[in-house]
Amino acid sequence: MNSLPFVRGFFSLLFFLGCLAIGPQLQAFTFQTLPENLTGGEGFLLRLKGNPADNYQALFERKKYKPFPASKGVWEIFLPLSIKAAGERELILEKISPDAPTEKYSFLVNVTQKKIRTIFLGKASRKMRKEEPSISKQQKKVLAAINNREPRKYWNQPFSLPLQGEIGTEFGIKRNLGTYSSYHWGVDISAPEGTPVQAANRGKVILSEHNFNIYGNLLIIDHGQGVVSCYFHLSQIFKETGDMVDQNEIIAEVGNTGWSDGAHLHFSVYLQGKPVDPLWWVSFTPE
Repeated sequence: MNSLPFVRGFFSLLFFLGCLAIGPQLQAFTFQTLPENLTGGEGFLLRLKGNPADNYQALFERKKYKPFPASKGVWEIFLPLSIKAAGERELILEKISPDAPTEKYSFLVNVTQKKIRTIFLGKASRKMRKEEPSISKQQKKVLAAINNREPRKYWNQPFSLPLQGEIGTEFGIKRNLGTYSSYHWGVDISAPEGTPVQAANRGKVILSEHNFNIYGNLLIIDHGQGVVSCYFHLSQIFKETGDMVDQNEIIAEVGNTGWSDGAHLHFSVYLQGKPVDPLWWVSFTPE
């Protein structure tokens, strides 16, 4: 394995494999990452360019990811950063050629630690969770949806927030319930019950359900290539599983269902099945 020094921020490196004593007959490949500064709980775009006959996969934070074809000889994937990620993180790229052994290259990316705030939930919140516990069958449906990996990319415009309103509980807050704690994997947008909720981008509804204990009435949209958005605690739902939706199309209304103590929308974004800060994602996609 060849290890190269870390290059800060945005970087694009070209490897002449023959110079690495692997064989002068092999072609070069390049990779690129965005954005310039990485923070825990966010993510980044990995873009690879090389021989169209080759395939690539990435190993990052103990998970393997297969990039999606973007064009001839170009592969892309959005990779998540865990909320606790900090410091140097190893990114391993594997080049898989049809007529040569698999080659591996190791690089380091630098991640700024996210500041995590802890809040203590009161008696009412603890009582609500005790009276309406998590149901395994419901959880399995939600987890299967957020882990979807549709190769097709449905969207080609920057993401937008599904409605305008004050941000209540932000992403990544640690909620202490006395006997255990959990992280908040989205943002809560306050709005009156019945406020229209719009699709954050074009995609396919892969889960539309009512009366889930935790999430209440919910919609989950697959935007393709491992990008999924979630809309929880809804009052009314206007789309069914399998429906295609366009960006800014009204899909539901704000509610107060599930584990909720006031009208609001819980909006979350997942990359490759891992939660990332939706506010970061909305600000990043215009790049």
